[in-house]
Amino acid sequence: MEEIEASDFYTELLRPRGLGWCVGTSIRAPSGDTLVFSIERAHAKGPVPRAVAESLDALRPHLARASILSARLGLDRAKSTIATLEAIGLPAAALAPTGRVVSANAPFLANESRVRIGAGNMVQFTSEPAQALLMEAISNGARSQTGFGRSVPVRATPTEPAFVEFVAAEIRTALAGMPDQTRVLFTAHSLPERILETDDPYPSQLQATAQCVSSSLDLDNWGVAWQSAGRTPEPWLRPQSFEERHGLVANVTFTSGLVSFDGRWLAYYGQSDTTIGVTICETASTTGG
Repeated sequence: MEEIEASDFYTELLRPRGLGWCVGTSIRAPSGDTLVFSIERAHAKGPVPRAVAESLDALRPHLARASILSARLGLDRAKSTIATLEAIGLPAAALAPTGRVVSANAPFLANESRVRIGAGNMVQFTSEPAQALLMEAISNGARSQTGFGRSVPVRATPTEPAFVEFVAAEIRTALAGMPDQTRVLFTAHSLPERILETDDPYPSQLQATAQCVSSSLDLDNWGVAWQSAGRTPEPWLRPQSFEERHGLVANVTFTSGLVSFDGRWLAYYGQSDTTIGVTICETASTTGG
């Protein structure tokens, strides 16, 4: 009784509403969750008589069946969602509130190099920071009453076979309508040149991805290029032509327009806010959404 009198649940929630006595039961669901049923009784009426509790025992099998049906329906919905994601090539798994995997599709199971199902059917990332973020999200979700969402970044894998094949498939489709020996440029956003001094893996990762994709497509005519450079006091990785580096506002290039003419693409771009350049090429973009 002393514990009850010291509990905010009773003193601040139940008692002010005239409640404070109850009878209940717990049922272990197939999902691994424990369902607790509590039937409240007016505090003024005193404790629930044992005879009343025994009469309610007859309802327990029905409550158990209802919980099983509810869990089964929820599991069926989860499995249907997982299968739909698999049909469009996305790995997915459904987790119980405790983090236990209740369903996973084949693409998810094929990613053991980065994430797997470990002891106790728990998701385990090979990256410790990613695993810590996942466990934090599960813990926060267990306390949430309105649902939650969380993105968990994983370590970059520039030569991941699935990623390489995805990029290769886009390029393969684009090249189907291009002339033979069309040059393929792999472009990426630029970064300050200081990353080279700290051995940042970004440039080498881009090169590794381009090399793997080119090898899978048997490309000979390809290269890597930087898309843009930021206007900051420090130099960025960027093209080094004189016109792009000198003018009213030096070291700035920006696309002004793209025109399709006579079977070719004409890309007009500003150079240091002074001159206009044009690049003429026969190519196709495989920029993803």
